[in-house]
Amino acid sequence: MSSVYTRSIKVLIIHAFSLLFGFFSQIIIARLAGAEIYGNINYYLGIINLIVWLFNFGIVFKINSKNYHIFFFTINFLFIILIPIIFLILVALKIKSILIILIICISYFWLFSFLLNGYYINIKKQHKSKLHFEVVRTAIHLILFIIFMWFEIPGLESFLYSLLISYLYSTIILFVKPEQFKINFNLVIKNNLILYFALLAELGSLQIIKVVSAYIIEAKYLGALSVAILFRFVLVGFIQPISVMLTPDITESVGNRIRSIKILNTVSFVNALLIFPIFLFLVTNSSLIKIVLGESYSSFESIFIIYLIGAFIESLTLIHQRYMLIANKTISEIIANILFTVVTIFGVFIFRDYSFGIAISISSGYIVKALIRIFIIKINLKIPVKIKPIHFSLVFSHILIAWFMYQIGMEKLNMITTIILSALNIFILYTIDLLLITKCKIIDIEGFIKRNSVSITLGKLIKK
Repeated sequence: MSSVYTRSIKVLIIHAFSLLFGFFSQIIIARLAGAEIYGNINYYLGIINLIVWLFNFGIVFKINSKNYHIFFFTINFLFIILIPIIFLILVALKIKSILIILIICISYFWLFSFLLNGYYINIKKQHKSKLHFEVVRTAIHLILFIIFMWFEIPGLESFLYSLLISYLYSTIILFVKPEQFKINFNLVIKNNLILYFALLAELGSLQIIKVVSAYIIEAKYLGALSVAILFRFVLVGFIQPISVMLTPDITESVGNRIRSIKILNTVSFVNALLIFPIFLFLVTNSSLIKIVLGESYSSFESIFIIYLIGAFIESLTLIHQRYMLIANKTISEIIANILFTVVTIFGVFIFRDYSFGIAISISSGYIVKALIRIFIIKINLKIPVKIKPIHFSLVFSHILIAWFMYQIGMEKLNMITTIILSALNIFILYTIDLLLITKCKIIDIEGFIKRNSVSITLGKLIKK
């Protein structure tokens, strides 16, 4: 038992360190590259991520010591036979030949680093994989990028060369020789296919948005948005472990309406307590962007602020997402991510003439995704819709609109922007409604603390 505890502590420490180290390394890269080049970098990263997640097939959930060789050879085979198609698609996107080769090579080693990482997680040696896959690999990437930039190699090429070498390192250091040759498409592709599409929709949606947006707006705006996205990963990184930790509780609560409401509201409340101070600090100190990232980002405060509003709202529904996946509502989550992508891309096209257009668009997409999650939860738990909080919601939305106008220096908002902000009003209405809907004790902080052995007392929040 002590070895399990020790291993868990190691993984937690490495996870926290890798999260912060990865964040600061990207901040350094963003500063050295500048907004425009960092936007181009994220365009290519979007393509690479799409390729990697296309071949992922839910690896991390299924791979183990017994089927590792099957995954290894099957995914190798699939990747190799599809290289010509990938090449033709990249040519159609008018990408240079040398960059196409880099993209394919990076995708290959990234994919197999991910495969090996999943293998180590499932044999209970995740501390080793996290150390090399996340910490050491990130350090190699950052150091080589700085060296290449010092030798005046262009920023995009410096990033891709250093990224390739870093994933080559993680593949070699974590490599496990497969025992025998065997290909099984049924095991790799068909099993958990719905979960695979859910992960692809969740993780691929943002990458599709980056790639498509690069053809609609200037690269510098995509670069500014990509920096804002880094801060979302930090926010999510603080609260994601809570959702993972409560997976057994959520599984047991499925089918029990009252207990499900308690868990969802308790975790949402705790998550809000954890990340709201960080969110508030970031939004009210957005001028620090110029100091931290340099002059090339100085005019993008509005992108930073608007994006974080939507990201903060969506992050509070991550526990709803996990509940939907566990309760076999995976299709609903896939639809939510598809609509998130469509709304965002449509918004980018509509607001393409505004510097903050991409932030408005993706923030609106996040709000739509959050709304869908809450609607599905309401339907699943048979919670009726009420309008009691509408007055508070309207007042709050008017304050938000006034603050928004002040922040970006607009004298008036056009109709489309007003409609988008109204979506935020609707979200607030239904969120408060979800909290007020029952006469039972729906926020169980004391139970949350006891279940998770937290050493502090937050007390009880009871709705009579």
